[in-house]
Amino acid sequence: MHCISSDDSDSLDDVQPDSILLQCTRAYGPVDEVSAGIDKYVANMVNCVFGSGLREEEYKEILDDVATKRPDNCHALAPMDCNSQVLDALKTDATKANFHMKDSGKDIIKAAIILTKSLTVLDKIAQTGQSDVAHEVCMLNGALALLGNANHKNNLAHWFINKHEINQKYTQPVFRQGGYDSSCVW
Repeated sequence: MHCISSDDSDSLDDVQPDSILLQCTRAYGPVDEVSAGIDKYVANMVNCVFGSGLREEEYKEILDDVATKRPDNCHALAPMDCNSQVLDALKTDATKANFHMKDSGKDIIKAAIILTKSLTVLDKIAQTGQSDVAHEVCMLNGALALLGNANHKNNLAHWFINKHEINQKYTQPVFRQGGYDSSCVW
């Protein structure tokens, strides 16, 4: 069951869901679907962070928070590590790309950890019969699913780039006495 769509009537801005202006933004605006606006201060914050990123001190503060520590039973919320022998075999540009992909993967993981912990708390509240909280849990669960999917795609791209950039001597089949050893191929 998909629970990620939200009723546009809970908008905090002055734009009403049946507004002609909103209909025009859907018809003439960007190709993406839009819903009613949200609180302008929240929108400004989102636009700033998604457009420019966090300031270094804010970023470090979030990463150092206890909320970003992985639950011990969620092994999938651990960053992907590349074998040191593979890293040593990569060309300089591939090593740089590897670092950047690992860094973005770390942010995806940390966001998923925070969201997972928040969902656990909100789910307990939703079980008390508060339907509005239950709806929000469903929406946030959709966000968690998208983060998981983004992490999976990031890991696949990471692996694909490394596989194609590694020195040729490591991508060739290794022959051992008695035949081909498939365990030595990437």
